[in-house]
Amino acid sequence: MRRKLKYLIDRASKGFGSNDIRVLKYHMDVTISRDIWDIAIDEPIKIIDALEALFGSEEAALNILKQLFYNALIDLEYTEVYVNEIVESIRNNDSKKFRRLISELFELYHKSR
Repeated sequence: MRRKLKYLIDRASKGFGSNDIRVLKYHMDVTISRDIWDIAIDEPIKIIDALEALFGSEEAALNILKQLFYNALIDLEYTEVYVNEIVESIRNNDSKKFRRLISELFELYHKSR
């Protein structure tokens, strides 16, 4: 699961820039004090909490998540639907749904190769 999530986040670096993703990951690691990938998979709401601590509001945190996943999924049909479902699963701390979506999206990219 970590590999699948990292793959999608690496795709997002095309829109953000790889240095921006590295800096964001560093600050998230410091804020969370645990492995960011484990937290994202097991307790996704903590990603929003950490982004909120870094950027000052839940709205900013949600916007960053939306943009991150939008950049990762930009070339898929129904990108906005996927992004909204992912962010909603994180917001609801629904790790089961979040994992399912990440797996499905990872498989979609690998089928199209």
